[in-house]
Amino acid sequence: MFCWFGTLITLAGGLAQTGFLKWFATHSTTLMVGLPPMGVAFGLLVLFYFTHYFFAGVTSHATAQVAIMLTIGMTIPGMDIKYFTMFLCGSLGIMGILTPYGAAHNTIYFGTGYIKSSTFWLLGAIFGVFNFAVYSLFAVLWMPRVFG
Repeated sequence: MFCWFGTLITLAGGLAQTGFLKWFATHSTTLMVGLPPMGVAFGLLVLFYFTHYFFAGVTSHATAQVAIMLTIGMTIPGMDIKYFTMFLCGSLGIMGILTPYGAAHNTIYFGTGYIKSSTFWLLGAIFGVFNFAVYSLFAVLWMPRVFG
């Protein structure tokens, strides 16, 4: 397990070395041009949460993307970066449900066959969207603090 996660963190670092993260940041910001500051912040939250599908674990996702999202967030006028960091990182605890490889405990359930692959993906999509919807409700209420 530790070797597997060590490899995943190394792969996340490799994304930075190949220039993928720079490309991702550039294209992410162009998608949100013209949105109001709160719309950009919420768009970054959506992007941060759902791009977890591309990362094998919360640790590798955080390693690869938190710095990018915070860098983009610092360019938003009126943004309190401390609260924006909490706003983004609050979603890290609920995004592990999305995939069979999304968090350490998922690999045990999936690897032992306790939950079938198709069932895991279906439940991950259902509960992932539900968790995000609930988190979004509270995140929107938190937005005035983010823009202090």
